[in-house]
Amino acid sequence: MQKRLLSAYIVEDIKSMLRDGRLKEGDKLPNQSEFARILGVSRVSLREALRILENKGVVQQGPRIGTIILKGNPDTWDDHDKDIELTENDLMQMLFARKCVESTIMLEATKRITADQIQSLFKISSGMYSTIEKWDIENFLLKDKEYHMILAEVCGNKYLRSMYEITLRQEDDLMKDIFMSSPPAIFKELVISHHTISESVAKGEFEKIKQATNQHYLHLENVIANFLKRNSDTQEIRLYYP
Repeated sequence: MQKRLLSAYIVEDIKSMLRDGRLKEGDKLPNQSEFARILGVSRVSLREALRILENKGVVQQGPRIGTIILKGNPDTWDDHDKDIELTENDLMQMLFARKCVESTIMLEATKRITADQIQSLFKISSGMYSTIEKWDIENFLLKDKEYHMILAEVCGNKYLRSMYEITLRQEDDLMKDIFMSSPPAIFKELVISHHTISESVAKGEFEKIKQATNQHYLHLENVIANFLKRNSDTQEIRLYYP
């Protein structure tokens, strides 16, 4: 079964609101907090939907003007997005690809990493705890990316780094939706696995790095599997690259 990103549903909701007259060309949308509440979605998913519409030229966004609808007729919108439709199997394959690249990056980075860079890893993983306490998922994901990109830079192979950036970019928006609906305990497990990886890298313990990486991805697989189970009534997952 295929499932769909919440941002794609939000785009369809906005189309419906335009077609039935609840919105019209020239209208200013409510602020993001209020509009997210009206739609019953997260601000993360709403921002992604508005980004899609902005790239289509449907809305204009700005710090002073807010979000203005420029095109009130959805039938005139350019719907030929460059997107990737993911089945459950595709999603797990994408995660496996990231695991393969990241495992190699970690082992290579361990040979080159400095004491200062190791301290940066510990500092970032500690910062993840505070984002969990505040339930700030967006910053949690930013810190997670920062953590792994340090290792990607340290590994010294620009092609591995580029491959890793591609996998992160492909799953970025999707993981926001997945994590937003995940229980707090999941995040604590992920932070613990980051800390374990940092300790193993600091000590140069290659076997423990492999074990910690496997455990880290087992947690991610469980997060995704639980998300798919909870959302089994939806029909597809779609990543947009307008």
